[in-house]
Amino acid sequence: MRKISWMMPSVMISSLLLAGWSGLHLVADLWVNPARNLIKRLNDPSQSKNMKEIDPIWSDALSSLLSARLLVPGNAEYHMWNGWLHHRRAESLPYGSDATKGHLREAETAYSEALELRPSWGLLWVNRAQIRIRQGKKNEGAMADLQHAISFDPHNPHVLKQTLRLGFRLWPGMNAEDRRKFLLLVKENFHLMPHSTIDLAMRYGLLAQIRPFYAADPNFKALWDKKLGAGR
Repeated sequence: MRKISWMMPSVMISSLLLAGWSGLHLVADLWVNPARNLIKRLNDPSQSKNMKEIDPIWSDALSSLLSARLLVPGNAEYHMWNGWLHHRRAESLPYGSDATKGHLREAETAYSEALELRPSWGLLWVNRAQIRIRQGKKNEGAMADLQHAISFDPHNPHVLKQTLRLGFRLWPGMNAEDRRKFLLLVKENFHLMPHSTIDLAMRYGLLAQIRPFYAADPNFKALWDKKLGAGR
């Protein structure tokens, strides 16, 4: 009985802490509703076209999301949503404006905070690379972000396609070492999406760079010849 009596205060304290923790998360989840609803509308093509109706709710969504992040700073999803909303807001504003630059900075910070908590989320690395490219930081970590995206999330086809697309886009500004790393990334992963890799390389005029990877395997060489014509 004495042992049970001694344990009771500890159990009560643990229960109170658990209740407090649950309460914080419940309140935070309520705070993010405006942001969640805005994301839903932006992902709906029929609604996202009418930006005039959406514009007034941006500030409310971002401020409510800030409250949720302050309550539960360890929730990577909240930081990701914050980054995504700032990212989309920047895309809806005039290119190069001070407001656009501000939203891009906020998006990069938010994605970085989310990555500290969940580095295995490959799409976050891709998103941050997109932001850095938009800011003109093509040689300041964007290529490293793309490598991390594939390293942490190698089986996600969307991550792979976006990584290759951005890599081909970055090619003109890459130094020799970054080009070597990117081609190695393509070589190790093109077999997962051989058709799309050819299409992306063709779009950016880089077929010659990836031809050796297809030529080394009879099956992929046959695919290459079928899509582009023998001898190309």
